[in-house]
Amino acid sequence: GLDRLRGQAESVDRDYEASRAGLEAAKSALNSLYAQSENLSRVMREKDIEAENMRARLSKTESAAAECESAAAVLRANMKNSAERVEQIRVQIEDQKAREGEIAGQIEAKRARIGQIDARAGELEKTEAAARNVIEGHRLRIRNREEASESMSDALTKQIVALRSADSRIAMLAEMEKEYEGFGKAVKTVMREARHGALKGIRGTVAELIRADERCALAIETALGAAIQHIVVDTQTDGRAAIELLKRRDCGRGTFLPLDTMRGSRLDHIPGEDEGCLGLAADLVEFEPGYRNIMENLLGRTLVAETLAEAIAISRKRGGRVRIVSLDGQLIHAGGSMTGGSAARGTGILSRANELEKLRAGRGAIAEKCAALSARAEDLKRELSAGRCQLELATEDLQAIKNEQASLAAERRANENAAAELELLRRGVCGDLDSRAAAAREIEAGTDSFMKALEEKESRLCQLSAAAEKMKGEIAAMTERKLAFEGQRTRTDRQVQEKNAALLEMERACARLEQKKLAADMEEKQLIDKLWDGYQLSHSAAQAVRQPVENTAQANRCISELRRQIGALGNPNLGAIDEYARVSERYEFLTSQRDDVEKARRELLGIIHDITGEMKTIFIREFASINKSFGETFTELFGGGRAELVMEDPENVLECGIDIRVQPPGKALSTISLLSGGEMAFVAIALYFAIIKVRPTPFCVMDEIEAALDESNVVRFAEHLRKISGKTQFIVITHRRGTMEEADELYGVTMQEKGISKVIELDLAETEKYLGEES
Repeated sequence: GLDRLRGQAESVDRDYEASRAGLEAAKSALNSLYAQSENLSRVMREKDIEAENMRARLSKTESAAAECESAAAVLRANMKNSAERVEQIRVQIEDQKAREGEIAGQIEAKRARIGQIDARAGELEKTEAAARNVIEGHRLRIRNREEASESMSDALTKQIVALRSADSRIAMLAEMEKEYEGFGKAVKTVMREARHGALKGIRGTVAELIRADERCALAIETALGAAIQHIVVDTQTDGRAAIELLKRRDCGRGTFLPLDTMRGSRLDHIPGEDEGCLGLAADLVEFEPGYRNIMENLLGRTLVAETLAEAIAISRKRGGRVRIVSLDGQLIHAGGSMTGGSAARGTGILSRANELEKLRAGRGAIAEKCAALSARAEDLKRELSAGRCQLELATEDLQAIKNEQASLAAERRANENAAAELELLRRGVCGDLDSRAAAAREIEAGTDSFMKALEEKESRLCQLSAAAEKMKGEIAAMTERKLAFEGQRTRTDRQVQEKNAALLEMERACARLEQKKLAADMEEKQLIDKLWDGYQLSHSAAQAVRQPVENTAQANRCISELRRQIGALGNPNLGAIDEYARVSERYEFLTSQRDDVEKARRELLGIIHDITGEMKTIFIREFASINKSFGETFTELFGGGRAELVMEDPENVLECGIDIRVQPPGKALSTISLLSGGEMAFVAIALYFAIIKVRPTPFCVMDEIEAALDESNVVRFAEHLRKISGKTQFIVITHRRGTMEEADELYGVTMQEKGISKVIELDLAETEKYLGEES
């Protein structure tokens, strides 16, 4: 069978080689046809270019002929116009002789009118000078009055601003006094019930019953401490009733000072001013005589020193047995302990009362000054209005003079121009008679030259027409030759298509023969592989031992017996070496993978450590910035006090909690959970503003963030929001008036009809500008 396959393969090879030879011959013939078609295309392109050039020359020739025809028409028109012009000139010469006499009379009339105008202009110049002097006087007086009015207006504006600022501050401080801002809940409850008549014998808080000058206010408030909120009552019975009320309402605790039981005590020896002592604290405050026992009980054993150093010196001199407070609020207790630090002036309860008295005392002077300035401003406005009216009248008189001067000047220029033009016209008329006669002669001479040019143009036109006809004939011949070449190229393209079809059929035949050849080779290879797999014999070895087979069935039985004997020998583990190599390679691969994983783990742990360290550094830095900003923002919003953020575990900053510790003005330091709801909301707002200061965001939306605040704190919130709006645009959803007043634009949603809502927009800046213009 192998010899038979080899014979078939040789026959297929011969057929394949013959097909390949035919295929190469067909490709050669096809390439020849392609070359012939390309040559014909090139010749056609050359003919197209030649025809196009010929058409261009024809176009130029026809254009030249059209130009000659146009020039001839122009020459004919010029000849006709020249004849008509000569006739017109002769008529005009007769008319101009009569016109010359009329022009001379008009010139004399114009010169007489110019003389009259010059006389009137001289009179007006004198009147104008006098009017200008009057106007300058009025302007000088108006300028002086405007400067005085502007200065008066600025002064009035400043006084009005000062008055409004004082009123606003007085109202705010009075409201705080009325609502006992800065006092504890128990004090507020007792004083409110006392006002309503529910409690009797309530005289007031210690802060209400004493007055201290501005210099000593901080020292007195420090010396009193929490006692400034103690409540003075007539008797112990009144104090007991107030305490029972606090217990019933669960409103906290309060301290009451009964007048019938309180006894005061004073220091026996008070140092002099030469030692730095200003005196006994009880002597530096003002109060009604009936409260002396209470005040001496609270302040009778406390000295006031100028500075902390002088207070320390006095304490040492007195053996540490005296309680001393400095003007800046530093306190030395009896026994030697010290309390001190920073304290804001003007934020305490006493300072608030002093400021309220001072503002009320100064408001009347500011109001009187405003009234005087307003009256003077009105007088200046009336004087300025009268001066402007006089200036307008004088300006109108001057304008009338200028208008008359301008009218006379215009009339004089018109007469001068008219006289000059008439003179020129007269001279022109005289000189034009000769020029017109000469022009008529020139026109007649030009008519002869037009005639000669016309004959030349007509001759040239005949030549160009003949050349154009000749070119048209050549173009027609070229077109016929192009059509012949086009037909030849079409026939060549058809032959190319036929050759392509034959070439494709030959390629298919070659492919079929090649497929047969590959099939024969594959079948031969399979037989050889089967011979090796079954008998471990190569083709040459099989040829050497081959024997003719007489009986196929007997040969197959013999083959089966030999295979059975080979199987009885057993299966030797010939794959053990390969298995060992595979397992060893797998072990080395897994070992390298384990090493890579451990290396990656170490690298990742290092990266995590670096990132954690960087996170700690960034967190601590940003926490410090926010904490500082929080303290500043809290002080601005609360008008004093202090606040800070404290980490519960500074050693583990990324996982520990954060405490918010605040001390509103007049209260002890505490955590945020011990504050009222409004105070907690205000602290949260302060923290939010602090974060925005450290990390400004371009856009922020707030939804009724100030709903829990009272009116005075809403005003502070809105003013602070306006202050930081330079870097952040805020959209605030609110129902509070104070916030709305600070906004740039307002958008409201209303429902005028049931089920139909409508958006209302108001630009406050435009509204304020409009109201200013209206006023």
